[in-house]
Amino acid sequence: MKRVILLLLLAGMAAGQIQMEKIIEGELETGGKIEVSLRFTNTYDETVRGQITDKNIIGGNGLDIHCLEVEIPPGEAELSYAKIELFQEGVYVIGAASLRYTDPETGKEGKVETKEQKLRIEKGTANTNKQGITSVYQCNGQRIQTTSYTSTGPQQTQKEQADKEPANSKMNQMQQENQNMEAVKKQLQEETREKEEQEKELGKKIDENKKFQEEQKRMPEKGYALEGKEIKAQTNETGEFEYTYRNGTDEQNISGKMEKGEITEMENTLEQKEIEELLEKDQRYQEYRRQLEKEGYSREGFELSTHGNTAHAKVIFNKTGEKAEIRA
Repeated sequence: MKRVILLLLLAGMAAGQIQMEKIIEGELETGGKIEVSLRFTNTYDETVRGQITDKNIIGGNGLDIHCLEVEIPPGEAELSYAKIELFQEGVYVIGAASLRYTDPETGKEGKVETKEQKLRIEKGTANTNKQGITSVYQCNGQRIQTTSYTSTGPQQTQKEQADKEPANSKMNQMQQENQNMEAVKKQLQEETREKEEQEKELGKKIDENKKFQEEQKRMPEKGYALEGKEIKAQTNETGEFEYTYRNGTDEQNISGKMEKGEITEMENTLEQKEIEELLEKDQRYQEYRRQLEKEGYSREGFELSTHGNTAHAKVIFNKTGEKAEIRA
């Protein structure tokens, strides 16, 4: 049984976060071009690394970002894509961009998304350039970029296309594009297979770890059954894990990190729940909590860290972006 030291302190703190907005500028008519960019606000005190997924396609022309690694410095920053030419009039939906990043304060994965946007493209001048969708994958040390051309501008006839480009040249171009796309698919399939193997090996090492087994043993003793698990592997011996347990409607988790075959971080939300219940009964905690609530703060979260047989708790309160803590 872990010993809880009750030492209550108040401390102000600023919350770090990432905000992302998609900006679209340009002439919204055929023959024109638009520029799509992502605007970031990073309130952390350090650079945040993440991966972007995005799709900006208008009438068979544009960018399909499968994965793009970015580094976002503190403050404001902007990422601009290549301009997109407009070929066909009509109403189009620009997809939402998604950013997955590692929270530098907690080490956990965060995610932000933009909203979808509708664009109405009016009839302007004819565009005789080729339409194409450029697929981009620039993550995990891989840089793959291919463009698949769908057709020429809507004002060209089949005869004009044939006059400008010999049939053999067209065939060779199509074969090369198909080969490029097959290479991308094969690469992604291989990476998926390797990732699945890594997750399998890492999961085995976690299950065999004595520290994890001790924590897991407590769950059925308290009436909780394993419902599922998620393994995020970087290698066969390094990654993150989260095991989910359920007792009726109550859900609890064991999560943590393993590095080179050793568990370096681990938390059990059931243990947090039990310590929270002890705190709620403590008179000094109740006094500090009432003081914060009187000042307009509301409870936002609870964190628990352990060192040997000692546990340290932190209850977090928020008031319109300003935070305070009660530590125990």
